[in-house]
Amino acid sequence: MIPRSQSRIGTLCLLLPAIALVVIGFVLPVGLVLVKSVQNDEISTYLPHFARAIQAWGGNDLPSADVERALARDLLDAKEARVLGRVARRLNFEQPGFFTLLNATVNALEKEANTMPPQGLGSLDKRWTDPTYWQILKRNVPSLTDFYFLTSLDLRRDKQGTIAQVSQETRVYVDVMLRTIWIATMVTIVCLIVAYPAACGLIQLSPRTTAIVLFFILMPFWTSVLVRSIAWVVLLQTNGVINNFLQMIKLTASPLPLLFNRFSTVVAMCYVLLPYMILILYSVMKRLDGQYVRAALSLGATPVKAFLKIYLPLTLPGIGAGSLIVFIIAAGFYVTPALVGGRQDQMISYFIAYNTNESVNWGLAAALSTILLLTVLTLFTAFNKYVEFDKVRIG
Repeated sequence: MIPRSQSRIGTLCLLLPAIALVVIGFVLPVGLVLVKSVQNDEISTYLPHFARAIQAWGGNDLPSADVERALARDLLDAKEARVLGRVARRLNFEQPGFFTLLNATVNALEKEANTMPPQGLGSLDKRWTDPTYWQILKRNVPSLTDFYFLTSLDLRRDKQGTIAQVSQETRVYVDVMLRTIWIATMVTIVCLIVAYPAACGLIQLSPRTTAIVLFFILMPFWTSVLVRSIAWVVLLQTNGVINNFLQMIKLTASPLPLLFNRFSTVVAMCYVLLPYMILILYSVMKRLDGQYVRAALSLGATPVKAFLKIYLPLTLPGIGAGSLIVFIIAAGFYVTPALVGGRQDQMISYFIAYNTNESVNWGLAAALSTILLLTVLTLFTAFNKYVEFDKVRIG
């Protein structure tokens, strides 16, 4: 008989690869994202003399000449160290035009033999006579910031430091998040409506027929999401298969706008996610005891009442688990909406990718990712109160 301590060690050794994979592939990246969403060390790291000198400034009028000299010195040092671009890019996220201001100031200082003119930085660029730019610089001296989270919620800090909404024309991310939740909800509902009767039919088939049907249900998993999304572009485009067929049978006189809209986005996402819902519902329904429904029928219940009172409540764990999984995957979709959706159908993942790859605003991308993660965790917690996920068995 193996001692209990050795058995625990052996079990731990078996679990170590999975634990390491979870830590490396999930916990560590999520932790880095959380850090990046509040990290703000550009000013304190690359403009150290200015960061110390600006602390005594009240924030209303223009700073003293000592503060301006400290900034001029740090800007020249930052350019020599090739880190001026990082500072300029960070400040430009908060105030467009800061990038050109810092570069123009450094170029002007170099023409002045690396010395600040007696009239101050305002003589090099009139924007330095506006206290707003100095207020932004001082606000970004701390190493932590809420700027990215405020931006992802369409909020900002005004000159007094209070939180306020951005102008109507610049509000983007709240609408995008609501759109993401709405599209994911639509996809989840459609998948549930289609998958529930399909799963009910599967459990009525013979084992051999069920295996064949499951084979075709699982077949899309062997093809990449990119290829499956491109296939829908071919099907739904103006001269695609569906439009040509509808015109051939005289059902429509001209091509229908089936592509690059909300319809094509939902249809293509449902096609990709439907197998998840079917498999989870089938795994729950397969283990249900049919005697409960038969007993209800024998006691005088109608088929509809027996379904609503007996069968449907017993399948709620599968409905909840399938809906949650489909919703989570749909909320994070990127490829399919980007290919088949229109400009007004892009989800939060598109903007995360844009801020990561195009605008290189990693802080905002991290904040948006964190908000998406918190939204999913909130929904999971709410689902877990009403759905017993431990009753779900896949197999």
